[in-house]
Amino acid sequence: MIFGIPSIVIEEALALDDLKEVFLFRHKLNFTFHFIGIIFFFFFSRELFGSNNRAILATLIYILHPRIFAHSFFNPKDIIFMASISIALYPIVKYIKSLEYKWLTIASIAMGISMSCRVVGVYIPVLVVLFSIINHIIFKNNFSYYNIRSLFIRSIMVFIFCSTIFYILTPYFWVDPISGFLETFNIAKQFDFSGNVFFFGKLIPAKDIPWYYVPVWIFITTPIIFILFFIIGVFLLIIRMHIATENNLMLLFCIISILTPYICSILFNSTLYDGWRHFYFIYPFITTIICFSITSVYDYLSKNFKKLNLIYLKFGLLIGVIINPLYSIIFMHPFQQVYFNSLSGTDPMSNFDGDYWGTSYRQGLEYLIKINTNDSIYVKTANHPGSLNRHIINKKDRKRLIYEYMIKNKDDFKPDYYITNYRDNIKEYELAIKNIPPFDNEIYSIDINGMKILGVYKYKKYD
Repeated sequence: MIFGIPSIVIEEALALDDLKEVFLFRHKLNFTFHFIGIIFFFFFSRELFGSNNRAILATLIYILHPRIFAHSFFNPKDIIFMASISIALYPIVKYIKSLEYKWLTIASIAMGISMSCRVVGVYIPVLVVLFSIINHIIFKNNFSYYNIRSLFIRSIMVFIFCSTIFYILTPYFWVDPISGFLETFNIAKQFDFSGNVFFFGKLIPAKDIPWYYVPVWIFITTPIIFILFFIIGVFLLIIRMHIATENNLMLLFCIISILTPYICSILFNSTLYDGWRHFYFIYPFITTIICFSITSVYDYLSKNFKKLNLIYLKFGLLIGVIINPLYSIIFMHPFQQVYFNSLSGTDPMSNFDGDYWGTSYRQGLEYLIKINTNDSIYVKTANHPGSLNRHIINKKDRKRLIYEYMIKNKDDFKPDYYITNYRDNIKEYELAIKNIPPFDNEIYSIDINGMKILGVYKYKKYD
């Protein structure tokens, strides 16, 4: 609702009646939400690490994930949820540290908004309450009656405020709040998606994915330098966990915030597809651990190797961390959504889903419009995005594209071209990359890092 309602209101106010204008406006609005999340993530990082420079480093890591960068323009589900989590993190850390009512209220509103984006967000206020109790009773060794009572009252307030915002922003619950919530929760934990996922060279029903589906996708689509520092960070955090500091507690909060939804998805046998986009919301927590790891390495080297030039060390680490992700974002533009690292092999699409969102269809359709001057261009597409993408093309040219569903008598439909992103069809992809009929008449393709993410094929003339 926090994305959909503003979208509709602004579109009406600006009188955006053409679908191309609507698409482009929503891309901008989508990125605006993402950008607001970036700003709040910076404030959260500065509060946690106590330094502008370290907060900038964390924010750069947050920004420079190639896949998430691409999705920040066109994904109005997972990116909006991730942004809402990032926005909530700043007031959350302020509340856990201070217990001030001001931050309790702001954090609860932010968490309620997150919950309204995706019901999976309900676990965040539970962790916030748990970690505020750990911090102010166990870490500070304050078991007084007054302190326990105060924390109990605050905890109840967190749940009440979160739930209130959650229900206000979810009109579906207004008629029957309890049944509506339970229904939504049950749908979310095992979504009724009948499609398949392409995983390690096999098509698997999305309802039957293995437990390691999400970790594998994270590991093959995240820059390797980020993965390396994340593993180091987890290891360092385990070693330092006996040191009872608020920062260590917040880092543990990040680890638990990563593990909780993942473990729940295994226990609930949740339906997942399209890589790990349903788990993009854990990336702010992953980023925090990565930054902690990098700064810990820097602190260790600067302390134990006195001869190192600190300026060279600082900028050397910075460049080493961001150079590959930044390069990928620049040179893969505008197809960063199919970023894979070297762990995925030389041709990742032989084993994993490629451009499942289908945004590359736009370039394929624009190419047809450019080379074919006919009033009608008959196009067959492999899946729905092939048709949907026509709406982002100019209205005049859009009308020239004729699809099968536009023809009353299907037998009369004789397509001139076939466009595919090879989703759910590994056989098509194998034939296409080997130039084997009927994929031996390719007139256009988009090839990224050894993958063919889109192919346009001209049909042979009919007799």
